[in-house]
Amino acid sequence: MTNTNNLAPAGGIVESELKTTGHVHAVGNELGGMMAFSDLFTALAYFFIPVVLTLFIIKHRELKFKRILVMFILFILACGLQHFLHFTSHWYPTPQLLNATMAFMAAISVITAVMILPILRQVSAFIQERGELEERLAAHNVELESALSLANDRKLAFEQSERAFRAIISGAPIGTAVVTLDGRFSLVNKALCDMFGYVARELEKLTFQEITHPDDLDTDLFQVRMLLDGVANNYRMEKRYIRRDGAEVQAQLDVSLVRDEQGNPDFFVSQIQDITASKQTQSALKESRHRFLSLLKHLPTAVVVHRSDSSIEYVNPAAEDMLGLTEDQLLGKSAVDPDWHFLTEDGDQMPLDDYPIMKVLSSKRPLSNYTTGVVQRKDAQVRWMLVNAFPIKTAAGALDQVIVSFIDITEHKKLQQALKEQAQTDPLTGLFNRRYFQETAAREVAQARRANSPLSIIELDLDHFKRINDRYGHAAGDKVLVAQSDIIRQLLRENDIPCRVGGEEFVIIMPGTDAHEAAFAAERLRAKVMSADIQLENQQILRWTTSLGVASLEDGDICIEDVIQRADRALYQAKADGRNCVSVAATG
Repeated sequence: MTNTNNLAPAGGIVESELKTTGHVHAVGNELGGMMAFSDLFTALAYFFIPVVLTLFIIKHRELKFKRILVMFILFILACGLQHFLHFTSHWYPTPQLLNATMAFMAAISVITAVMILPILRQVSAFIQERGELEERLAAHNVELESALSLANDRKLAFEQSERAFRAIISGAPIGTAVVTLDGRFSLVNKALCDMFGYVARELEKLTFQEITHPDDLDTDLFQVRMLLDGVANNYRMEKRYIRRDGAEVQAQLDVSLVRDEQGNPDFFVSQIQDITASKQTQSALKESRHRFLSLLKHLPTAVVVHRSDSSIEYVNPAAEDMLGLTEDQLLGKSAVDPDWHFLTEDGDQMPLDDYPIMKVLSSKRPLSNYTTGVVQRKDAQVRWMLVNAFPIKTAAGALDQVIVSFIDITEHKKLQQALKEQAQTDPLTGLFNRRYFQETAAREVAQARRANSPLSIIELDLDHFKRINDRYGHAAGDKVLVAQSDIIRQLLRENDIPCRVGGEEFVIIMPGTDAHEAAFAAERLRAKVMSADIQLENQQILRWTTSLGVASLEDGDICIEDVIQRADRALYQAKADGRNCVSVAATG
């Protein structure tokens, strides 16, 4: 029998008084067999662990702290060997080998214990370093996630921008295309396809060089080179394209160069507008303008075209001749210019607002048969013009031009003035006649009433004029009348109005003159006449005198006839007083 009290802990068997009998211990066949196989399987498990760890170390050569793993592998091998020896000792006891294995395990344990202290410090440092690395890695992961999120946002923004760009291109009302650097259409819209007669897939296989009119290609390529060389960022030109059906398309081309983030040329964006109809309209307008200007050039009527700012844009030869100025002297000048001014029909200085061009510009309505005098500074001569003018408006209704036509009526004006003077002037004396006196007297009375100013009339009659005619003849009488008129003109003021109203009867209208001033003027006239004489053809000297009546406008006078009646009575009184005197009508 074996003494079981001497069994070593942890399955170790100390050499003792155990005794073997054949192939099993004396503890019993069933229990001994179970213990033997337990040691076997434990040994196998211990042997398997070092194999796995060794393979792991071989695979992970960069692994830290391999020495402690090696010691652990040796320890596990020793444990496995112990269990294997224990297994075999059931049949073949080897106490010396078992003790050696125990000693090896002890040595390995001591070495491991000695090695583990510094390794623990390294492991602690490694764990701390790993923690820091994990923190940095976590921070880097956050940064990476942020960068990925930003990249994703940028990708979404780019995709959205790409969709918007394509939508803008496709929805543009004018022909629009993205063109590669070698000239190929990479993206075209419907408007461009309709313009050139292609579908999109056909047009995107072509280059702009292939559909450009040969005569315009060099100019276009030169502009492209300017963009690529950085001389310009965009360009505009008019050029011709060839449609799919061979027809020409007049177009306005606008091209911009798009560069990448590094500033290198990437692609072109082209906008193409069909201006064929516009060009045809311009050509028609040009032809129409040419015919119009040709008509104006040969028109005998003077024509001046003003811009909306009144400056002169065009003059025809008739206008140059009529105004006595050349085209260079007229073009660009305004109607309001120091080199000339305008007169009213009465000969007065015309206000600027009444200038023909100014009236049309302000009213925007035509002006018909407007008479004005034009006085040039260089010669001060008056040229009378009959003016017609009408405005030219844009389609929007804005004033664009004013066309002024005029004819020279200077000779007609002179004739008209001569006829007027004949109708108003006494042919013998050159003084105003009775008709003019009647028209003017009423007007002057009305003016005096409005201005609340005085007005006087002098009536005078040559004394014994019939005797002069009877004794010396009517020719001598006419000389007396002319001399009398000359004296009247010499002594009167500029605004006084002398008239011959009968054979030897004269009336003088004196605006702004009261009775006292008129009486003084009458007396001067009487004295001047009395001292005057004329020499007849027979060398005879002829003298004469005159009687004068003076009357002034009073508050109670209804019309000029009231003043004339008082002047008549005063004249009769002067004759009754012996002639050659002045009589002033009583007031009130």
